[in-house]
Amino acid sequence: MEIPLETLILLVVVAIAAVVALLELRFLKGRKQVKMDAAIERDDAYNAVSTTKAVADSLRQNGRDTTEADILIYQAENAYDRREFLNAIELAGRARNALLTCKQKDLISMPEPSPAKEESQEVPSNQVRKLPANCLESKFMIDTVRGMVPDACDEARAEATACIDRAQACYDSEDYNGALREAMRAKRLLTPSAPAAEKSYPSTVIKLAPPKTPPAAPADRYCPSCGVDALPDDVFCRKCGTRLRD
Repeated sequence: MEIPLETLILLVVVAIAAVVALLELRFLKGRKQVKMDAAIERDDAYNAVSTTKAVADSLRQNGRDTTEADILIYQAENAYDRREFLNAIELAGRARNALLTCKQKDLISMPEPSPAKEESQEVPSNQVRKLPANCLESKFMIDTVRGMVPDACDEARAEATACIDRAQACYDSEDYNGALREAMRAKRLLTPSAPAAEKSYPSTVIKLAPPKTPPAAPADRYCPSCGVDALPDDVFCRKCGTRLRD
């Protein structure tokens, strides 16, 4: 019985796919194993270096001479940073062996530490920096008016904030005079102005002169017609118009 050509081709393709899948699985498995081995080496190297360094610190505090081990630990740390984990593990092992044979320090033969010289805290006069004019004043005024903004009314707040921003920009560009000027303008906007007092005028009392009363006429000067008293200068009677006697 002959196998059809299409069936034969299909079987060959399935076989090739199976072989490729098998090889791919083996490759992935091997790659995963390599990553696991590298991670294990990294962890072993880190643990070895850290443990050895901790032991060296403890022995050094107890008065042991750990100079040789410290050099090996330093080399092991550099090897770990270069990702040479096996070399780091080897150097850490050599450092542990050196710690096992380290001796007590000879404190008698050690030279006494020289007293540290007290450094002068005085700053030379030629290194003292002189601040520009209005530098501190403008900075203080900007901080002051910035704290006044939350308590200001809505009308003055927006314009004052713009002035403060311009003042800060001037300060950042080292234009301290402009910064102080803008800050003072913002302060005037934020400071509530007192209501204008009504202009008062001094009260002036106008005294009117009393009406002049004609002087009393002498008793012998009167109108012969109506008998009303007349003044010395009157020619006619003030009441009836009769001509007075001279």
